[in-house]
Amino acid sequence: MTHRKTGFSWSWSLILLLIAVAAHVGCAAQERSTSKSATAPAAQTGTSISTAETSPQATPPPADESASNSPLQPEPTATATNALPVPTVPAPTITPKVTSTEVDGWLTYENEFLGYRFSYPPEARIRTLGVTGFPTEERPEDMSDDEYFAYLQSIYRGDLCTDMRYKTGFVVVMLEDEAGGRYSGPCGITGVGDYTIESWEEAFIIDGRSYTASAARLYKWQTDQLEHEYYLLLHLDNNLRIDIGISMKGTPGSAQQDLSEAEINAIRETLRQVIASFRFTDALLSYPPIDNN
Repeated sequence: MTHRKTGFSWSWSLILLLIAVAAHVGCAAQERSTSKSATAPAAQTGTSISTAETSPQATPPPADESASNSPLQPEPTATATNALPVPTVPAPTITPKVTSTEVDGWLTYENEFLGYRFSYPPEARIRTLGVTGFPTEERPEDMSDDEYFAYLQSIYRGDLCTDMRYKTGFVVVMLEDEAGGRYSGPCGITGVGDYTIESWEEAFIIDGRSYTASAARLYKWQTDQLEHEYYLLLHLDNNLRIDIGISMKGTPGSAQQDLSEAEINAIRETLRQVIASFRFTDALLSYPPIDNN
């Protein structure tokens, strides 16, 4: 938000300041700006750029599906003990609904635990993940891997990552790492590779609010062959993050031909419809706000 204040001092400082403000406003009026870098880390597969370092993950045992659901307690520290409290909130029902109130003829996925829902095409595939591991350095010294894993499961009793796949496109909704998303993975855009990257920012309207996405097109190194397109929406309501992506090539490992421009545009439009249907709801999970400083 911009706050303007006017005055009538004719000093050179004010004149120069007005010139600088005018230049800034002119730049902000552009719909988006693009830039190419010589090389940058990027994805090798359909879900492939990393925006943060991936911590080593412990290998946990299978989840105990009979355990009760619970809201988030303060994150454990090195002083935690084996007698950590286990909350008793009933497990949420998180299942796709047959009919959708968002897009006519589509299905609706609802995550009551994290507080959101969205529509998706019937032919799309939904995959969800709960707690799958944790950074090894985070485990309290007086707890075993199994004990700490069970403790995390008692807190994060819902889907932390939801991955919707549509043809060669995807929409991944996840909890921010600092709010607990680091316990579920791999999820979203990960991995590195050598690409020429064209980057810009683009606005998305989600549940009536405008959010700015970091966008990128990935070209095969030292060529003009476009291979991937990604959008990263960070720090949404309920401490959520959304990753959006399209692969311009056929399904990895298949004999499918590269997609035509019309096919790519159709997939892009479908993914935008999914994002346009996104709604925030009341979450069962409670957590301290993320410190973005």
